[in-house]
Amino acid sequence: MNNNTVVIRNYFQMLILFIITFSACKSGSSGHSESNAALPSTEKNNGIQFALKLMPGAKYYYTTTTETNTKVEVNDQKIKTENNATIGLIYEVLPVTGDSTVLKITYDKIHIELTDKGDKQVMDAGNTGEEQSTMDKLLGLVKGSSVFITLDKKGRIIKTSGSKEITDKVLGGLGMYDDGQTKMMVKEQIGKLVGDDFIESNISQGFNFYPDTAVTEGQSWSKKNTSVGDIKLDGVTRYTLSSIDDGIATISIDIHSANNGTNKPIFMMGQQVQADLSQKADGYFEIEMATGMLTRAKSKTVIQGTIQVMTKVVPVEITTKKKLTIKKI
Repeated sequence: MNNNTVVIRNYFQMLILFIITFSACKSGSSGHSESNAALPSTEKNNGIQFALKLMPGAKYYYTTTTETNTKVEVNDQKIKTENNATIGLIYEVLPVTGDSTVLKITYDKIHIELTDKGDKQVMDAGNTGEEQSTMDKLLGLVKGSSVFITLDKKGRIIKTSGSKEITDKVLGGLGMYDDGQTKMMVKEQIGKLVGDDFIESNISQGFNFYPDTAVTEGQSWSKKNTSVGDIKLDGVTRYTLSSIDDGIATISIDIHSANNGTNKPIFMMGQQVQADLSQKADGYFEIEMATGMLTRAKSKTVIQGTIQVMTKVVPVEITTKKKLTIKKI
């Protein structure tokens, strides 16, 4: 293995840690929802029904900031890492005939900070010139690229495109690092920033949590879910309509998930390991009732348990705080 390959693999190992924690703290409910219909957003005597009503030509800017602290105990030594990230996405509603809705989602900002044992690595898709690292260059190839999502009238994702083109662009920029093993690893991990896992964890959550009946303030509904990403935990998300104020509905969330038993295999950094993990999360959404769009979200997620690496059982705790803000542009 040459030195160039070692360098890029080290960068990607840190990036993978970010992807795992960024994806694991979000839950997708496709195929597991107890109430997944997007209904007309009208107020009735028996409550309120939510809907997704997007107008062609509308644009929104999504900013997600994530702070993740990971604690691992190996051979009586506690290892702590800290990951911070800001992801900026532009959502554009495209004109289309029929009942479907097409979203063009463009990557505008990717900024990741990874700190391990005091060693801080910063990756930014906007860095250029002498400050640009190898990972900056690869992430820069993602910046400005778009994926396309088609939703049916109930807010469910029925078609996606664009991910392969972004991945091919990144692979084409590997240059001196273009050996078989590195190319395979880059393809797998970049796919998690632009592929199905990304779409399920970042897009589906915004359009597929409405109840299928009218709800009143204080009323709750639940959905079965499986979190996406490398750490897959089955559980239930409980939603509660907390308040309605000036056209904005606040919905609190409470998630309890587990990987269904001790030592169930999961994949971390391309390796299958045995795990016994559980997840708890709470937070809230703010929804614009006129459009059904998220305007703000905040959550805290804690994943705890153990993973078995070779013959060692390693305690793990991952705490993630996330904020999502959306504004119309």
